[in-house]
Amino acid sequence: MTLFPSQPISGADQYLEAYLEEIIRAWDSVSRENILAAEILLKETISSDRTIFSCGNGGSAAISNHL
Repeated sequence: MTLFPSQPISGADQYLEAYLEEIIRAWDSVSRENILAAEILLKETISSDRTIFSCGNGGSAAISNHL
């Protein structure tokens, strides 16, 4: 497991820069094709009046609750 930040940071500007780099790295690891496939699956499930179960813990629970 990688911790963030991985080294001491002396100021808010350095923290923000490192954080943004981490966000970009994470975003680049997401498969756009998989996101589109999930969209199609969700739309098909909703349009056929089926149930979608979503769960999470902590902040993820709040996000899943909004689904």
